[in-house]
Amino acid sequence: IIFVVRSLIKLDQMGLELTNGGIIEVFIPNHLRKLKNFIEEEFNKFRNSHGANLSLYEYCLLDNSLTLKNDWNYSDLVMKFTSNFYADIKDLFMENSDIEIIHEEGVPFVFLDLIGEGKKEYEMFFQWLNFFYKQLGITLYARNSFGFRNLTVEYFGIIGTERYIFK
Repeated sequence: IIFVVRSLIKLDQMGLELTNGGIIEVFIPNHLRKLKNFIEEEFNKFRNSHGANLSLYEYCLLDNSLTLKNDWNYSDLVMKFTSNFYADIKDLFMENSDIEIIHEEGVPFVFLDLIGEGKKEYEMFFQWLNFFYKQLGITLYARNSFGFRNLTVEYFGIIGTERYIFK
């Protein structure tokens, strides 16, 4: 049996969980079919219960945009929604000089800097944003995540300063 570990990064993490493998390939000889089935079932149980590892479909989406026909459309749609969201909130906060809105072309993130504000104000801003999205029937997740398949919000402090950035 050969295990090829290509990544130990969990791509949809809810915290720092270094033991969850991101991409692992397993090679098992045909004469060990029962063992192969057992390992496959256990990996699937673990992946489904912990959100760890990637299915072949998820891996193809993340690794090679030419693998699946709709992959380019999905990426373009995410970028379009991000750009539209940026334009909407930029217009909304245009007159407020205490909020800096940052969006780089081709990146599925929008950053907000509540200039001169601390952790409490960022938490209040998240509560307001969460309330706003609930009115639209959208669940807003506060977490850190590599992926952009779910609407995700996080704020983080800049080391050595009292500043925070909202993403």
